[in-house]
Amino acid sequence: MEFPKPPLPSNPLLSLSTFIHRLGDELATRFHHANSLVGNFALGFTPPANFRHRPLFASLSQPKPAAAAAAAATLSPEQVAKTLVGTAVYTVSNSNNEFVLISDPNGAKSIGLLCFRQEDAEAFLAQVRLRRRELRSNAKVVPITLDQVYSLKVEGIAFRFLPDPIQIKNALELKAADVKGGFDGVPVFQSDLLVVRKKNKRFCPIYFNKEDIEKELSKNSRASRGPISQHIMVGSLEDVLKKLEMSEQNSGWEDLIFVPPGKSCSQHIQDVVEKGMKMEAILEETETTQTPKPKLNLTKLEVPKLVEEIGGLGLKIGMLNFEDWDYSDWEQQGETIPILFDRVSELFEWPHLFPEWIDEEEEIDGQRCPEIPMPDFDKYDSLDLIVVRLPCKYPEDGWARDVFRLQVHLIAANLAVKNGKRDWNYRTKVVFLSKCRPMLEVFRCNDLVKQEDEWWYYEPEVARLEQKVSLPVGSCKLALPLWGQGNDEVFDVSKIEQATSTVKREAYATVLHSSEAYVCGAITLAQSLLKSGTKRDLILLLDRSISEPKREALKAAGWQLRFIKRIRNPRAEKGTYNEYNYSKFRLWQLTDYDKVIFIDADILVLKNLDILFHFPQMTATGNDVWIFNSGIMVFEPSNCTFKLLMNKRKEIFSYNGGDQGFLNEVFVWWHRLPRRVNFLKNFWSNSTVETGLKNQLFAADPPKLYSVHYLGLKPWLCYRDYDCNWNIGDQRVYASDAAHKRWWKFHDAMDEKLQKFCGLTKRRKIELDWDKKMAGKAGFQDEHWRINITDPRRWKQNLVM
Repeated sequence: MEFPKPPLPSNPLLSLSTFIHRLGDELATRFHHANSLVGNFALGFTPPANFRHRPLFASLSQPKPAAAAAAAATLSPEQVAKTLVGTAVYTVSNSNNEFVLISDPNGAKSIGLLCFRQEDAEAFLAQVRLRRRELRSNAKVVPITLDQVYSLKVEGIAFRFLPDPIQIKNALELKAADVKGGFDGVPVFQSDLLVVRKKNKRFCPIYFNKEDIEKELSKNSRASRGPISQHIMVGSLEDVLKKLEMSEQNSGWEDLIFVPPGKSCSQHIQDVVEKGMKMEAILEETETTQTPKPKLNLTKLEVPKLVEEIGGLGLKIGMLNFEDWDYSDWEQQGETIPILFDRVSELFEWPHLFPEWIDEEEEIDGQRCPEIPMPDFDKYDSLDLIVVRLPCKYPEDGWARDVFRLQVHLIAANLAVKNGKRDWNYRTKVVFLSKCRPMLEVFRCNDLVKQEDEWWYYEPEVARLEQKVSLPVGSCKLALPLWGQGNDEVFDVSKIEQATSTVKREAYATVLHSSEAYVCGAITLAQSLLKSGTKRDLILLLDRSISEPKREALKAAGWQLRFIKRIRNPRAEKGTYNEYNYSKFRLWQLTDYDKVIFIDADILVLKNLDILFHFPQMTATGNDVWIFNSGIMVFEPSNCTFKLLMNKRKEIFSYNGGDQGFLNEVFVWWHRLPRRVNFLKNFWSNSTVETGLKNQLFAADPPKLYSVHYLGLKPWLCYRDYDCNWNIGDQRVYASDAAHKRWWKFHDAMDEKLQKFCGLTKRRKIELDWDKKMAGKAGFQDEHWRINITDPRRWKQNLVM
């Protein structure tokens, strides 16, 4: 294809006109044969019927009114080039980095041949050395990125690609019904399930390797039904670029990003932001110097009463994020010192810090977090007071997940730790100006001394802040690594274990309300915690729906009982499972403890979890996109936080209608624990690799997992013979006989007096037998429905009320 030719700064690969070598007919014929793969293919992608609100590869942008369309500008060449950043192709150059060119078969143009595989470029190099004696010693294969290729401007030169033949084969397989006799162009692959959607920005990844997109889809729960290939669309690079060039601004086409072979989408976006787009944006948007630029029409910043009440003159006051403000009145309080920093790029977005998946086991590239720019803290003396203007986009959708807002919070926290003057209680003074409350995850509710209109005065504990800023900047890295940095040895947790060995004001807790269905699970959880060797208190919050005999059993299992009044979810339908699930907020009223680890009652603990008391609120495992799983979470009780949660019940929309969705909107900045801490019993990718690996982990003895989270139908609600999730079509993703067997093995080791609280009701037996019968009618090929049931709990005399 022939690219448009925008003017760009000089590049060592651009000096072509003085070095055009026309190779012999044999090489031209060879190229002509390869070029039959890269003609003017324009089939594009065929999107599914429900694929909306993003670019459709089979058509141009969505239709607009004529007036608007006339006024809209098409994407600039620079914008198109940005989508190609980071993908390398290979060509042959001389010692001066000038391209070796060939003639097309008609001799009308000179052609630069670009190969997607280095070995193809090496074959091209061999032909060059064979045909041109003067190039035998100094010709070489050189990489060049696609964005550079796109930006080349040389008259009379066309650039042609030699695709990876493996990907041609993959493309032909996917387009078998549509294409006869070959595939024209460079194949690219895309799926609507991998679009990252946000308020104002999204990324629509396009892959050069079918294997890469299959790997990404294997991690996507929505791709678990049926073969992965049904979710993949194929088209040509040439066609996509043509449509990019013709598309209007804000049409959605600028959201495309081409993912280099062998890379994950999330990692590529991080790299682009860190190394390319981020720096470019910083260079364009900010220019930080030692002295702030003089500006006109500054906003006057008056000194609030609460600052005057802090007392003292001659203070050293750090002023953060007040570039466009006149704060001369503050000089009455002392010396004002502007804190200078590079603002984070607008291209830097929340999923870069909180990706859906990270390489926890460090099997591929390991874990990396993009860097948030920080000031040079060594340039600032000890500060008596830190004054901060916080950005706030409320009530815009997603306002809390604003990277610039987080950046300002983290700079303020680091200033408090590194430069804040401490009082006798090891606290420092920070004042915020914001219409939004400062982030609860960074500046604790209990540290708020006073609020006055949009002013918030905090005296944070420096030690707590110091720990928070020492942790990874997001869930892009584990707060508790599995492996030591730079080696293959298990991460040394001995210092953390030593720090958490002393019993402090800490406890484990769970919640039971509205039903007795989880009493057996809570009994087993308590017993597994005690078996792990913990000396912490076990606290059970429960309501009056739990009968007296079961309360006694729960106490015998190890729980200390505390009765609560249920909290209704105002958005839940009456009588639904989540009607009272906001009762979990009562956990924050456990203020006789400094730190609590909540554990769901459907979890079996396999290894001691006391090490988690080292971590601050909110620490948990990842769940989906940027959210955490609340099945195991570290939190810090606080009546102030409890009131805040209660006040936001009607304001916050929970994505899943439950407490997990709600808490994720309150605690948007959290610290990631390894999946092994709260290992979910599910098989979303529906692959034999996943099944084999997870079942091996479920069965491992000694255990490799800290706990197993039993999603789907619970073990005590199944016959002990096998996991009854096998018998229900939409529950089969939760079925694991290995995990099921592990739970029952632990159950059998408990006191028999406790085991009887895990019996089956008459109604549950009828449901199990019905599901087994329906599984047989459906003909599920695993044939668990054929297994003879021997569980004595099904006998009439053993059924419970």
